[in-house]
Order: sequence, then structure tokens, then C-alpha cells
Amino acid sequence: MDILQAVHTFFRADGYGQKHIDGYQYNEVQHDLAVAFAKAMPSGAKTREVKKDDGTNITLSSASLGILQSPTGTGKTLAYAVVGALLAAIGKRVVISTYTLALLRQVHNGKDMRAALDYAEKITGTRPKLAQKLGRGNYVSPSRAAKMRAWCASEKIELKASDKQFFQWAASGGLFMAYREEYGDEPPIIRSSDGDLISLRAETALRAGDPESDQALYDQDCEDSRDANLIVTTHHSILLHGKAPEFGFGAVDVVLSDEADRISDAAESLSERKFRPIDGERLASRLLHAIQQENSASINTGPFKAFLKESEGFRKTLDGCRAGKSVKTMNVPVGGDLLALYGYMQKVHKHGNAALKILQGTATGGKDIPHMRDGLEVWLKQLTQWKQWIGKSVDADIHIKQATLVDEVEPGDDAAVTWVRYLSWSPLREEGGMAQSATEPLKAYGWLLRKCIGTWVLTSATLAVKAKDSTFSSARGEFGFSAQDYGNQQPVKFPAPRNFGHLSLRTTPANIPNPFIPKSGGAYNREWVEHATGMIVAAAGQDKRVLVLTRSYNDHPELVPLLTQAFGMNAVVSQNKESGERLDAFLRRASRSHETRVILSPGAWEGVEVRTPDGKVWMTELVIPRLPIIPTNKIMDQQRAANMVNANADSIRRYMQRVKDGEKDLVIPKKIDWSAAETILHDANNTKSLRIFIQGVGRLIRGFDDRGTLWVGDPRFSADARQGQAFYDLLMRWRPETAMDQRGFRGMPDDDPTGPGGAPGDGEAEVPVVKSSVLSLILGESDRQSKASNGRLSNNKVKKPKGTS
Repeated sequence: MDILQAVHTFFRADGYGQKHIDGYQYNEVQHDLAVAFAKAMPSGAKTREVKKDDGTNITLSSASLGILQSPTGTGKTLAYAVVGALLAAIGKRVVISTYTLALLRQVHNGKDMRAALDYAEKITGTRPKLAQKLGRGNYVSPSRAAKMRAWCASEKIELKASDKQFFQWAASGGLFMAYREEYGDEPPIIRSSDGDLISLRAETALRAGDPESDQALYDQDCEDSRDANLIVTTHHSILLHGKAPEFGFGAVDVVLSDEADRISDAAESLSERKFRPIDGERLASRLLHAIQQENSASINTGPFKAFLKESEGFRKTLDGCRAGKSVKTMNVPVGGDLLALYGYMQKVHKHGNAALKILQGTATGGKDIPHMRDGLEVWLKQLTQWKQWIGKSVDADIHIKQATLVDEVEPGDDAAVTWVRYLSWSPLREEGGMAQSATEPLKAYGWLLRKCIGTWVLTSATLAVKAKDSTFSSARGEFGFSAQDYGNQQPVKFPAPRNFGHLSLRTTPANIPNPFIPKSGGAYNREWVEHATGMIVAAAGQDKRVLVLTRSYNDHPELVPLLTQAFGMNAVVSQNKESGERLDAFLRRASRSHETRVILSPGAWEGVEVRTPDGKVWMTELVIPRLPIIPTNKIMDQQRAANMVNANADSIRRYMQRVKDGEKDLVIPKKIDWSAAETILHDANNTKSLRIFIQGVGRLIRGFDDRGTLWVGDPRFSADARQGQAFYDLLMRWRPETAMDQRGFRGMPDDDPTGPGGAPGDGEAEVPVVKSSVLSLILGESDRQSKASNGRLSNNKVKKPKGTS
């Protein structure tokens, strides 16, 4: 079968899609994209000869690479689903990976995949076998659910109808996503007798040590995925497949990774370990409170009291090691600080284990508190690992250890990863912790994956966000690819469809101060808070709904009280980190309420659906109070730079040896010194910030008929500002129509009734005062009026992108 011909037959203007799929419209960009997928996906592995140190040659095989960038609205899912189904129908094994479960479910269950399977069967006579593979934590454990219900009864927690509904469903086992599809919501969150919020999903999720009967559905899905030839999974699962193919998907010919710009996040989460001492202190406090509620003389509370006391000392000692010092320059403390820290860790470990034995029932009067007991067990295991590391560091300042993801490193390839362990400090939470990160985990995981597959095709809307990055050099550097790794299809940046929605822009004047007070350790600037709040109020107007993309949960205590004054308690909904509620469940709950006017979330920048069941976007106003500028970690960046310099020197050495051995036409890599390495890392960090920003903007315009307004409350977002210029230029390239429809927001004037959509005449957005508006409440009428009259715009002269008139 000619794959290219079959793709043309489906996607051409009078083709199969037009004739047999309801709602299908010919899309020239989608047609070209599908052809590019058809060229890239069957490319197959590349082989090369490498000379070992003993003079013998070995043949190395690695997957060929394809990179196809395609903006939202170009129809990526249908394009790669058709090509993947056709390849699977002729005997290839194809794996499609995504970062978010929402997209995974959309690909696996959506109409695009059904249409692709039907077409492949019509063309080839064989219907591909489709399966999905998810991690164990996506399944419910019936035994854990039963224990949780028994605990609720013992605590006399009154269960609502939705709680009982969940426990009844969980008794038979299943996927949490299936529960959501059946009942239209996520598993409930209950409140314990001491006021803590408990996520039933988190407490009843399947784990490796659960009974075999609980594992049956998960094991069956794993078996089905091994028998299937078209599999949908997550980035995490496909990266782990590279480490152990025999336990993953078996032989794989093609991997297609959608949301490919998030693969690095998946690799980092697989390698990153964080440990927060304050979690142990909170656990100890909750456990002691729960046991004291029993009023049972048979329960020995001594270990719990000692655990709480030593946990508090542990946390304070760690905070003392870091407090008042810059996180960018600190490594592991030495001398008395480190000895004191190690001593507290030993005491906490001792008393924590004694408390755990009581909870496990190995001592007289034990009580089964499932969600606390399991949390304590996990926390103590983490403590043991960190105690061993600190113990080795007591006599010397050791904070870097070499490790590898594989037992052997073949010549010519670098699978080694450098682990960096350090004490961390959050200036916003004023909280110490411990962290372990790998310097370049994606290169290591990617190298292992490429050894056991034939082709790896990456696609996303934001793989190369910088204008000069036409060759995807930043993505290649992150993955560890070279230009020689491309298969039958060279990388392509596809344009956005014509007339794809319409975006308006409102910006912030340069005279508004930056969000944080300089050198204050993260203190918010009150004037900026008031400006950002006023912008949200203006965006909401009289009857509009606003999504506010915050940078962290720390923004919420600053903004929510003022917004509540303006709109009322029920109109402002803020995502709560401590509730355990999943992001998609939070957004569905918040958007369904007719009272909701403002929704604040730090997690909705990408990978979430903002449409109602009838396909409409539930908001027309998007506010970004401050730009997603990612802070650097100097400890990690120093080690990454060292790795880059050393790897470059080793690569040059190998190439020079190949030239010496007689190979011709080789391009010797350029030398990378320390300064160049730091520049590369700085650019990579900026690229990630830009990607997050443009993905956030993409929440607003999701279809051809969508219209909306983007409000940016950060004064650094400007054509002239040093820090924010890249964000501004990126938006002008991505959505060029905004160059003709942007205004500055200078505050809340008194008497213009036209509102945000009016025609002020001077290019500025004159916004009417909302009755009892937040600025009136905070500043008073005279102060607010003075502030409005003194406002000025940073972008009176619009900087237009190239190609616009």
C-alpha cells in the first residue's frame, strides 16, 4: 500500500474525509501536515559504525527523528491518527504519547481516532487493534476504597450522596477517567473531623503492593497494550519504555509524541525528588490530634508527641541553614549546621518509626488511619534516603554524585546523568527542603528510547517559539539530537489556519511598578496588586467571565480578597492547592456555576480544556497578571554548564579520532566554553517561559469562531521593555492581528460608559467604574481619579511584526 497516496485520498478537497465524516472541512494546512507525517513516521532506524577503544567496530542503531510544529487549529490529531492507523494496519507497531491525560483520552476515545480506524480498515481490509496504557495510579483500588469508607465511619464523617456514589463505584474497580465519564465529575473531596481536606482519588489510587484482585484491570490493560499495534500512552510511560522495553510495550516501530514540548517536563519529573520536612511535622500534628480524639488510654501517645517535637526541630534547623542566604549561591552547609541537621534526622526517624508501628497495629492499641499511615510510611522512606546522604556528607562537603541510567555506556554515546542534591529554600513560602535533580534527564531517557524504536516524530504548537530558531536547534539541543538524525522528512513549521479566531490585547503602562519589591525576598508591590485587580474587574465588566492565569498560588491571597470585595464571595473561585482537587475537575466545577465571574488558577496555562459540552469556550476574557518568567537555579545550571563543556570536549575528541582514522567530510563540532554554555542554558530557560506564555494565550482562542481579549497586567510586557520584549514580540508573530487591535489599560476612569469594547479615540482602553469597584473600595474615589489622570501608556507606538501593513 502507498501510504502517501492513501493520505492524499483522505485529506484532499473531494476525498474520503469530505464525503464520510460529519463536519469535516477541507484544510490545506492539515493536508500538508498529514503528508509530512506520512513521510516522517515510516523513516526507520539509522545505523552507524563506531570504533571501540580496543580497535574493533560495532554497529549502533538509533531512531530517526521528525519534527513538525503545527499551531492550534491545524488538525494535528486527525492527521497523525490517520497515518498511525494506516501504518498499524500494515503491521507496524505505533505508539502515540501525550503529556496530559485529557489529550490522551481525547485521542483514544475521540471521533478522529474512530474515523482513522474506519479508513484504515476500508483501505487495507484490516482494522488496527487500539489500546491505551496508563500508570497504576490512574486506577482505583477497591480494598483501599473499602478501608477509606470504614475509616470515614469510624471518624463519624457524614458522607454526601456523591461520596457514597464514588465508594459504590470503587468497589468494582476501574479507571478514574471512566468514573468521570460516567458521572461527569472527579472523585469527591471530603473533610475530616479535624478540618483537613482529603482527596478520595489520592487515597484510593492503586499501588504496587495492593492485592492481586485489585490489580486485575491494570494487568489486563497492560496485556492488551502488548497485543495491540496502535497504543496511546503518556510521555512518562514511553520514556520508561526506553529503560526496560521488555516491561513496556515490546517491539515498537514508531513513536509519535504530541505535546512534545512537555517531554522534558516528563523526564524531569521522573528524575526529580523533593523532600519537605514540614510535611512530616504536619503529619505528626494530624496523627496526634486524631489519636487524642479517641480518648483511649490503651494508645501510647508518647512516640507521636516526640515525633512532633523532633519534626519541628528538624524543620527549624533546616530553615536556619538557609534563612537570610541566597538560594542561588548556597550548597550543602558544613560544620555544626550539618551535624545538627543530621542529629535531628536521626531522632525524627526513630520516633516516626515508633509511631508507624502503633498505626500498623504491631503495638497494643493500634489504630488504622489509612491516609495518614500510608503518608507517614512514604515520608519516612524518603527521610531514610536523605539521612544516608547527609550522613555521608558530615565529614566533607559532598553534594554531587555520578549515576547512570544504564549499566553500560556504549562507545560514542553518553547515557550518563549527573545527579545534583542540594538543600532548597522557597523565599515565598519561607520554607526549607531538600531536592535531587538530574542535570539533563531528557538526553539520557531519550538516548535509551531511541535505541529500541525505529522512528520518533515530535509535534506540538510550540516546539520552537523564537523567531530565529527556524531549524529547531533549541529542541535538538534539549533532546540531544543532531541535524543528521532527521529521517525522510525535514523539520517544518506549519502556519496557523487563516482567519482562526480573533484576539484583542490590553497592556499595562510602564509607570506601574513590577509585581515584586526589589530585594524584598518576594514581597508583593501593593500598587501592582491594585492595578492587576483593577484590570481583572475591568475585564469582567458587567456580565463577562474571566480566567486569570496566575504564576503561583502565592498570587491568590493578594488578589482574591480584593476581587471578593468587588464581586462577592460566590463570584470568585480560586484553585486551592491543599484540596487535592484535580485541575480539570476544578475548572469544570467552577465554569458550571452561573454565579462565577472570575476563576483563578496557576495550573491552567496548558493542557486543559476550556470548552463546555456544546463546544463553546466558557470565557471571553483572559488575564495574565504577571509574565511566566521562570527563575533560574544556579546550583543546577552550574552543573549543567560543566556537563555541556565536558560533553562537547569529548565529542570533539571522538570526531578528531574519526578524522584520524580516515573518515572524510566530517563536520567537527564547535567548541563550547563555559560562557557559551551559560548562554545556551539562559536561552533554554527563556524559551520555556515563552512556551508557557503562548500556550496560556491559546486557552482563549480554540476555534475559528472564537473571539476574546487578552489582558496583561505585567508592565514588563512591552515592545520596549528588556525583560518582557520577547513575550510581546512572540505574541505579535503568533497572532499578528493583535497589532491592529491593542490598547493600554491605565485604570478605572469615572464617566465613560462605553466599557472595554468602546472607542475611546486616543488608543487607550477607557473602562467604566463598576459600582462598588475594587479600586473605589481600596483607594477611595479621589486617589483613584488622580491615579487614572496620571497614567500613561508604554506602547502608544505599536510595534508591528514583519509582514503587516
